[in-house]
Amino acid sequence: MNYKEEANKVAEKLLGYRRDQSGWTLCKKTNDVSVFWRPSTEFAGNLYKGEGIIKSSPERVWECLKPDPDGLRVKWDKNVKAFEVIEIIDNAISVCRTITPSAA
Repeated sequence: MNYKEEANKVAEKLLGYRRDQSGWTLCKKTNDVSVFWRPSTEFAGNLYKGEGIIKSSPERVWECLKPDPDGLRVKWDKNVKAFEVIEIIDNAISVCRTITPSAA
């Protein structure tokens, strides 16, 4: 499998969700973040996206989100029940498994 090609396809798909404003329903809003959902056209379930402005550098935000079993996300995100790096492809691509409760 060409992981870089697959990663580029996934990145483009996610950017497409950001560009396509149709069909999203607001499900939660705070002062800082809005969360939206819409039915998926690819699987039985919903897509969720969050939007907000984080007043920090991209590097600091990445430190809080990056896929690392000993990273900050597993400490602050109470929804992460387990996290595992399955394979590191290169410094920008890894195959990971994150276990969270169902959003349903």
